[in-house]
Amino acid sequence: MSGHSFRIWRFFDGLLERFFSFFGGLLFGQFPHFYAQYLQRLGGHLEEARLQLTQYTQAANLHHLSLEEYIRIHLDSSNSIFNSSGKIIADLVKRFEMLEKAYLALREAPPLWRGWVFIHYRESDIILETLKDFTPGFPITWEGLSYAVIGIICFWGVYYLIKQLFKYAFKKSKTLPSSCGLKSY
Repeated sequence: MSGHSFRIWRFFDGLLERFFSFFGGLLFGQFPHFYAQYLQRLGGHLEEARLQLTQYTQAANLHHLSLEEYIRIHLDSSNSIFNSSGKIIADLVKRFEMLEKAYLALREAPPLWRGWVFIHYRESDIILETLKDFTPGFPITWEGLSYAVIGIICFWGVYYLIKQLFKYAFKKSKTLPSSCGLKSY
């Protein structure tokens, strides 16, 4: 590679490296803002499930039953309509418990662990809803800065690995086996 070509390559290499790093910092820096919006939506789903369960609990109390007994009567019914409503209520109880567990874990997670807790307790439908209405913002906090730095390091590392793979592939393509009778250039 001539000196001029090498300088051009280094210029574009540095430019791409900075672009990847900047993009990673910008992307990861959005996480605290997205997390807050996601947590609000998750809390809304939790409150709606709580409201519905309260209504079913009140209906059960009118018949001097616990919610569990009320559900069991519905599930044991030979009437398919009551049976299906029992399944719906039982599923609602499970969903409420799962949402509550996720909400409490996400709300109490330390800032730098929130990414891992988020991955563990993620709800795909709520993530998609949040993304649909997501308003980007860059929080000027230590948490936002920390995630931006993590993003810079991660994306720089990805760029470095891709660059090394290209270098390796390029070197391999220039080196031909001696058994084929061709010279490498």
